[in-house]
Amino acid sequence: MSTWKCPEMWLGGPGLTQDAGASPKQLGITQLHHLRAPTQELLAVCPDGSCTAQRPPRPPPPSLEKLYGLGLVGSRRSLADCESLSAAAFCRRRLPCLLLKLRMAQNLRHAVTFVEQGHVRVGPEVVTDPALLIPRAVEDFITWVDASRLRQKVLDYNQERDDFDLAA
Repeated sequence: MSTWKCPEMWLGGPGLTQDAGASPKQLGITQLHHLRAPTQELLAVCPDGSCTAQRPPRPPPPSLEKLYGLGLVGSRRSLADCESLSAAAFCRRRLPCLLLKLRMAQNLRHAVTFVEQGHVRVGPEVVTDPALLIPRAVEDFITWVDASRLRQKVLDYNQERDDFDLAA
């Protein structure tokens, strides 16, 4: 199995290795629950929030910044958001779910099919793994592959297809 290493700039830390042949079902809910364990350790330090009144405010821990960068929590400053973090938050950051959010697919089944067939790219890379987690910084770079028939149909529908693209 070949592995693809996510660039460190996307995640703000060490690269995340995704198996190229792994299916979304192989990354199960129990594994996602293990991913949220470090956030629970953050809450164990000060579970009720009374620590902030006794000490001056500090910058957020680096792991909270990473959670915000991945799009799993809504705020950079609040540890309370980490308390409600669940495995579903990880699932919402997968590529097919973001295709639904961006209205590039009508339902999740079609979104998974588009990714598996190679119609979607993230940045310059064509992605065929539907279990790929997409950080906030990369969310804007989700597009159709240039040679995709779906892209051509969308451009035809919106009457934006260029004659120069027909020759390519």
